[in-house]
Amino acid sequence: MKSSSSLIMITVLTASILMVIGCAAPFPVTQFKPASGSKYWDNGRQVTITEEDSIKVLSKYVRSRHDELVIHLDIANNSKRTLTIDPKTFYYTVYRDGVENRSVKRFAIDPELVLSKIAKQKAQTESEYSKTSGVNMLFRAITLVTDIAAAGSDETEAEREERRETKEDLEEAYERDDERFEKKMANLNNSELDIEYGALRKTTLFPGMSVSGDVHFKKCHVFKTLKFYLPISKTIQTFKFHQVGG
Repeated sequence: MKSSSSLIMITVLTASILMVIGCAAPFPVTQFKPASGSKYWDNGRQVTITEEDSIKVLSKYVRSRHDELVIHLDIANNSKRTLTIDPKTFYYTVYRDGVENRSVKRFAIDPELVLSKIAKQKAQTESEYSKTSGVNMLFRAITLVTDIAAAGSDETEAEREERRETKEDLEEAYERDDERFEKKMANLNNSELDIEYGALRKTTLFPGMSVSGDVHFKKCHVFKTLKFYLPISKTIQTFKFHQVGG
């Protein structure tokens, strides 16, 4: 009777959890579109064009995922000066009720700091895996010695079966350790490549040259309109993006 009551409770609890999961609201789908400057379309994305003091900037929205907002910039130096492009100095402000609120200022995420953090995570992951592999190797050696010792003993069939199952369980655990390590390292390597080759990084821009890449920001969920500021040389390029959806 007691086991029957427990089974009913587990069934009700499981059904309740499934109902909550099934009724959970989907994450809002949001995008941003240019709200200022000249615009044109490029592969389904609207591009805004700003130019000041012979510095031309093309900007477009890339993605908004979780707490991150990514825009793509293409900066051309049409001046006769040598410029320094440093994305960590770029930032955006927000608009509340149609009025710019400059007290809320989000600077771009420094790609060099991100790469440094990933390198440390990779080193730590490899160190932890090395220790785990050493322990697993020790247990494999102990298992081998146990197998050799058991071969000349009066071990029963039940004991042999139990030892075989234990050995299989351990091997499965070792494989899971290997899979976790490979998956984590693959994720870190992908993140590293995304920043290494996709992000806009600090660059000396000579006359007649251009540079492009993604700039990552922490997302501000509350506000719909954002104004971006790009300090370049003695100028500050600005443009707005407005959120649609969500």
